[in-house]
Amino acid sequence: MDQGATLKNSSRSRPIYAGLIALTIVSGLASRAYPEWIPAALGKYPGDALWAIMAFLIFGLVFPRIPTTRISIYSLSVCFAVETLKLYPSQWLDSVRHTTLGHLVLGHSFTWKNYIAYTIGITIAAVFEYVAGRFKSNE
Repeated sequence: MDQGATLKNSSRSRPIYAGLIALTIVSGLASRAYPEWIPAALGKYPGDALWAIMAFLIFGLVFPRIPTTRISIYSLSVCFAVETLKLYPSQWLDSVRHTTLGHLVLGHSFTWKNYIAYTIGITIAAVFEYVAGRFKSNE
């Protein structure tokens, strides 16, 4: 296994990941509540990238010993599945999506650009974890 693909001692700090999840949620909500803080050219996509980062962090929290690469694949798979599910017409899913929590978790309308935002977000999270792991292994 690649030494850089996992963190030192093959484990993530659950308290740190829980804090990062909370910070990511607050950042994502702020990106939607205050869109003027984000360059107009980026649109709503930073919020989508943050949603993907949150998925990555949740997988890291729940599975602290799984390598970064696998966490990336799992979280990207979930993000892509949720986005693709938007194409499925279902009355009960639509009713869930019309609630605040349902809209935040499942989204509302499909756009292929979200796949790009999710990929960018998870790449950022994986690179950050990889770099943090390299610094940690140098201690």
